Amino acid sequence: MLLVAFSLLLGVAAVADAVQQFGALALGQAGERLRVSDAADGEDPAGFDGAAAVYFWGVVGRLLFRALVKVHVALYRASGGRLGGRVSKGVPVLLLTTSGRKTGKQRTTPLLYVEEGDRYVVVASVGGAPSHPAWYLNLRSNPAATIQVGGRKVAVTAETAGPEERARLWSRVTQMWPRYDDYQAKTRREIPVVILARSAA
Repeated sequence: MLLVAFSLLLGVAAVADAVQQFGALALGQAGERLRVSDAADGEDPAGFDGAAAVYFWGVVGRLLFRALVKVHVALYRASGGRLGGRVSKGVPVLLLTTSGRKTGKQRTTPLLYVEEGDRYVVVASVGGAPSHPAWYLNLRSNPAATIQVGGRKVAVTAETAGPEERARLWSRVTQMWPRYDDYQAKTRREIPVVILARSAA
């Protein structure tokens, strides 16, 4: 009950964002190397070599982040997006459900988005962590997914934006959420911009 109340007061996505930033900063300071192939398909890649203290805080941060995500998803689904559907300054949130690339299980993640015509654009930032988030790896394995936007569920197909389109969309997503520029500055990888287009009926 305390976790739910805390999430409602502060905004689950905002808290999760802070956890992501803390975890990414700790990992970056340790100079770790993430082993993406060892990661589970339902959470951010977690296998890394580094100092014991960094490993401990990385585990704690990951567990807290996963708990917050579950609360956010539950609130969003139960309320049709009235709770958890927007974060700071009214930035919109959707739920993305992918198929786990290893388990085949359905995995749901809340993500900020911008609309691009009848398409939805999301960013695989994971707070500027060194490796791609699990949901993005799942989409690379199987681009068929489902999103929930408010009370609507839509079948979509995912595609990573190419260089020119990414540059154009990056200006849009950073206008919505300026921290994406900070995330990009923290990591050597190019953060993917993902386009979710409605699947053909």
